[in-house]
Amino acid sequence: MLRHFETEVYGLGPHASFVGRSVANLDVLGGGSSMVSLDDAQMFANVDIDAGTLPLYVRGRILGPSRERVSLGIGVNGVIVATTVSYLERGNWVFASMIPEEALIAGANDVQVLVLGRAGVGRRGDAPAGGEERRARDESPQPIRSAN
Repeated sequence: MLRHFETEVYGLGPHASFVGRSVANLDVLGGGSSMVSLDDAQMFANVDIDAGTLPLYVRGRILGPSRERVSLGIGVNGVIVATTVSYLERGNWVFASMIPEEALIAGANDVQVLVLGRAGVGRRGDAPAGGEERRARDESPQPIRSAN
């Protein structure tokens, strides 16, 4: 029996409130020096939504000066559809997340990765060290340029 999970499963983590929000309506900070390389990025270039297998697993590597875990939002076609946290794998900062099939459209799909904050920072009720100015900076999404 096939069970359909509610979209909340895609918003696990410290910034789950971003799921469902339009990327265009977010107060996005200027791009940093980090870039992301998506594994199998070509799978999103020409999606057949009637196919038996869909590209629902987004995985990649953060390239650049990242030295700590960060919370990430995965945007598909202009909407944040999942959140995740980066982790170290063999000395590289990587990330992975499932995305809901409803996020995909037939043809080309635009996949974006945004830094939502340092992992564990900005959760409801938490006051990050450095005061309100730091909280505003940490909670404003930051795009990561794609290396693909």
